[in-house]
Amino acid sequence: MGAMVVAPLPEYPDDHILPYSAQDAMYVDIIKETFPAGDPSPDADSWLPTPTTWDKAEQAWSSPPTDPRSIVGPWAKAFQWKDTLVGAAPTLLLENFKAVYLDIPSLTS
Repeated sequence: MGAMVVAPLPEYPDDHILPYSAQDAMYVDIIKETFPAGDPSPDADSWLPTPTTWDKAEQAWSSPPTDPRSIVGPWAKAFQWKDTLVGAAPTLLLENFKAVYLDIPSLTS
C-alpha cells in the first residue's frame, strides 16, 4: 500500500506585467536612452543612505513618514490585482528586528 503525491498545476500570475527579456536588454544603449521619468529630481540626494543606529532604523520601520496603505492601494489597482492588500507594518519583522537584520539597514534622508 502506498500514497501517490502529485503537485498542483502551476498558475500564471495575474499582475499584467510584461515578461522581462534579459537578452533584449543587453542590446539597449543606456547612454542614448532617456530615463522614463525625465530628468532626475533635484532631491535625488535624499535617496542616498545616511548613517543611522538600530533604534532609528527600528523607529523608521515602526512609524513610516507615509501611510503604507496610501501606496499599496493605488499600486494594487495599477497592476489590476484582485486580492486585497493590507499595507500594514510587518509585525513579525518588527518583533524580531535585530535578529532578522544582521546589520543596520540603510535609511534615506
